[in-house]
Amino acid sequence: QQATSTIVIAPDATKAAQLAAYELQWHLEQMSGTTVPIVTDAAEATGTWLLVGASAETERLGIAAEKLQDQESVVQFLPGAIVMIGKDAEDRGVVQYDPAHPRRYTTWPDPYDNCGTLGAVYKVLEDYCGVRWFNATELGRVIPHRRTVVITNAKDHSEIPAFTNRSSTSIIYRVSLDGKSWSASAERMGRGAQLWRADTPEYGEIDRLNWPELYRKFPNGNVEEMRSQCLLYVYRARWGGERFGCNHSFYGYYNRFWEKNPNAEDQWEGHHPEYFAVGYEGQPPEPCFTNPGFINQVIKDADDYF
Repeated sequence: QQATSTIVIAPDATKAAQLAAYELQWHLEQMSGTTVPIVTDAAEATGTWLLVGASAETERLGIAAEKLQDQESVVQFLPGAIVMIGKDAEDRGVVQYDPAHPRRYTTWPDPYDNCGTLGAVYKVLEDYCGVRWFNATELGRVIPHRRTVVITNAKDHSEIPAFTNRSSTSIIYRVSLDGKSWSASAERMGRGAQLWRADTPEYGEIDRLNWPELYRKFPNGNVEEMRSQCLLYVYRARWGGERFGCNHSFYGYYNRFWEKNPNAEDQWEGHHPEYFAVGYEGQPPEPCFTNPGFINQVIKDADDYF
């Protein structure tokens, strides 16, 4: 069966656009059994053009990526072309998508950067192809099979996420010192989504149900492949967005209000034991979340910060 469309990206496409093109190609192949080619020169494109990310062709059509807002994604249906474009970070390294590359996820874009083009491609896959990702595993994917993929009732779409930060920092974490390589914790994601403890035989049985194809390739499992799939789920679920850390926010209160720290004397503001939990010997393990003074201090800190 011949492909009747071509995926077109810029020669220097952003990482987000490269990954989006690979994701579109992979899902269309899973649906139809046909590999839609990816080209960097529109002159090589045949059939319907699937324009992924900013390129000379999108500029010719008057679609300027630089005018998009942060995290915005746009889908436009034109005669003979579908445009899937978004606000992407200026990160143009080479993306690896081949499963034979064991740590290919280290070449993918930072989920906390702009990845709008990915959002545009996922919008098309969800709304017009019926694809669903209920969780990160093979069992959690729903990809309808059809010999020919036809899009009907097409409507142009532009979207900016309602929440600028959409993530769990316990799932997404840095794996290199350069600040550009990321992974998703297959171990944490698996434990969080299952009913069995990781040290039980039932956990292993469910893991094999969740990843049948992976265990056929790797009888003992493969954590790097699971991490790749879990990070793909991070993009597909639109996690990430604006980087914003708010975990463990009150550890600094001990140096400010419990006891003066000789290594952080500049942080000391005064002794307020009422800000901390009662019933413990020595330093309490957490604040007293119902104390009015503590609540007012948290509000003041947030107001000062923002």
